[in-house]
Amino acid sequence: MGNGDIILNQTPLPNSIISRKNSSVILYTVQSDDIITVPKLVGLSLNEASVIAINYGFNLMIEGNGGTVTEQSLPLGAMVKRGSVIKIKTLNFDHED
Repeated sequence: MGNGDIILNQTPLPNSIISRKNSSVILYTVQSDDIITVPKLVGLSLNEASVIAINYGFNLMIEGNGGTVTEQSLPLGAMVKRGSVIKIKTLNFDHED
């Protein structure tokens, strides 16, 4: 389904056993410019992470009121659709001199 150049999913799933001859495999595709790679946001300041996420094309959901990103919902390097939501958690860290 679609006219893209990247396969997002298929039915039946890979390695499935198909019991009928002449069965169809449905491929779900998107255009390559609609796919973005998840950046590393953990360890960045909330401001830095926000700028990067928005520049990549993500919608951002922030949990916590800290200044440093401690977790992100999408794994680094994953390929996702532009406009996907990436959730980040933040904490404040006290620095001792």
